[in-house]
Amino acid sequence: MNFASSAHLLSLWDQAQGEKPGRQGLILLMRLANLTPEKAEAYRVGERDAFLLGIRKQLFGPRAEAAATCPACGDVSEFSFSVDALMVTPQETMAEEYTFGTYRFALRCPTALD
Repeated sequence: MNFASSAHLLSLWDQAQGEKPGRQGLILLMRLANLTPEKAEAYRVGERDAFLLGIRKQLFGPRAEAAATCPACGDVSEFSFSVDALMVTPQETMAEEYTFGTYRFALRCPTALD
């Protein structure tokens, strides 16, 4: 992954503003990985997110700082974690079929189009 410049990255970020979160990630994936929309849309959500976490790690380092506010009492919890802790090894295929009575289900990991 090679960023042409910080201005280029900010431009991509601006292009994605106003889009739904899943679409924002897809725009960044397409532009930074030089993918066609069809190829980017075929990425499983986990693959897309792993790519985006890799970008985050390159830009800001291996640790993430976060905060969450309790909706009930308003207390804020601050914490940090390793970005690598969120990464998993992608599986070759995750499609499975199940039968329940007379119904047959085919399940697969969601993609950006789901």
